[in-house]
Amino acid sequence: MSSEQHVPPFSPPPNKSEQHVPTFSPPPNKSEQHVPTFSPPPLNKSERIPKIRIRQYNNGQYAVIENIQETDQVIPTEKEMRLMPGDELRLRYVGDSSKLTWSGVGHVIKVPNNYGEEIGIELKISQGVPIEYSTNFVVEFVWKSTSFDRMQAALKTFAVDENSVSAYLYHRLLGHKVEDLVMKVTLPKRFSAPGLPELNHSQVYAVKTVLQHPLSLIQGPPGTGKTVTSATIVHHLVKQNQGQVLVCAPSNIAVDQSTEKIHKTGLKVVRLCAKSREALDSPVSFLALHNQIRNLESEPELKKLQQLKDETGELSSADEKRYRTLKRQCESDLLRNADVICCTCVGSGDPRLSHGYQFRSILIDESTQATEPECMVPVVLGARQLILVGDHCQLGPVVMSKKAAKAGLSQSLFERLVVLDIRPIRLQVQHRMHPALSAFPSNIFYEGLIYFIIQKKKKKNFHLNRYDQD
Repeated sequence: MSSEQHVPPFSPPPNKSEQHVPTFSPPPNKSEQHVPTFSPPPLNKSERIPKIRIRQYNNGQYAVIENIQETDQVIPTEKEMRLMPGDELRLRYVGDSSKLTWSGVGHVIKVPNNYGEEIGIELKISQGVPIEYSTNFVVEFVWKSTSFDRMQAALKTFAVDENSVSAYLYHRLLGHKVEDLVMKVTLPKRFSAPGLPELNHSQVYAVKTVLQHPLSLIQGPPGTGKTVTSATIVHHLVKQNQGQVLVCAPSNIAVDQSTEKIHKTGLKVVRLCAKSREALDSPVSFLALHNQIRNLESEPELKKLQQLKDETGELSSADEKRYRTLKRQCESDLLRNADVICCTCVGSGDPRLSHGYQFRSILIDESTQATEPECMVPVVLGARQLILVGDHCQLGPVVMSKKAAKAGLSQSLFERLVVLDIRPIRLQVQHRMHPALSAFPSNIFYEGLIYFIIQKKKKKNFHLNRYDQD
């Protein structure tokens, strides 16, 4: 961002005794920054093609890929493939001329780590799998356009559906001149939420301001408690009887962290995962929709069918139909009875949320790491109050296409709104770094207005200091 475009963040004025004139050098313009390109070294004939072992796993089929067979054929290495849990792969057994070929699709549930080089795939079908063979397999990526389809659908919805967002948000997001709107709400007497740490003065100011405005940006420098502040805001939005709150983030890790904090406040939270990630473990797995359904005691028929499916691997046609009907009903009940639904930005386009769901309040954490179309997927679900949390002074969205980045996709919605003169509320007290380490980023990126707290282990008192003090 150039110096002409820089907009100072909106934060409560410091005491006169604390005022100073900071020295500030804005970061260089993104267009002037050199972005190094990386070209992987050419593969040689010593690379190995995968040898496949297929074994039983949870009464289904589990394929293990091992790079152990020497050959003259060349395939991409795992580093070039950049496999992640949830990616879909297709296994094809080509066999020989006397045997039939076989093909099966599954999603990755295990990637190479420090303990092994195996890649685990959970297959969608268990019939006809050639478990007696370990060679003559071909592994192919299955490219899924789901994310891009949902982004494109969200942009179209924003353009043509008047009910997708409020008129105020519609004009604000398009950069039109609109008078600032302050909503009439009953502010809580106590701003800190149960189960979470006490808020500092800048966090209290952020919560108070957000509750009164339909569009808010919260800038959280490293270690300033963005997640705690976000969870506190969500708690108060629910307690104000404003309906369900949708909480999103671009990554599953960020969603899990927000889910964990919000759950500590005592709200009913449902973590909505993509079906391809249901086999993966996380700190909030017990809050995931599919696990809550498994643990339902009020649906004995569904539980019996689930147990039968786990034991046999598949159900009869009639039982499978009944199982899916009961599961859809339970999913709908759990989602509608939840106070907060947490998912990724793209995950908010899940068909389970597309039928009759309208979220008045939407909070997007780490929004500066999401592309603008990605943020629009949850926004068009009826937003009347939108809270974007992030830090445009840190890393932005990862856009692999240089053409798309040059066209503007590398600029997040948060950053574009800052350029449009919407001032973010900055969190000013950080707990993570030693002041000697934090002085540089504080002075260079945050005008020297970041405070730090030193907590003495033996005494329960705190010292509040300024980074720019000697």
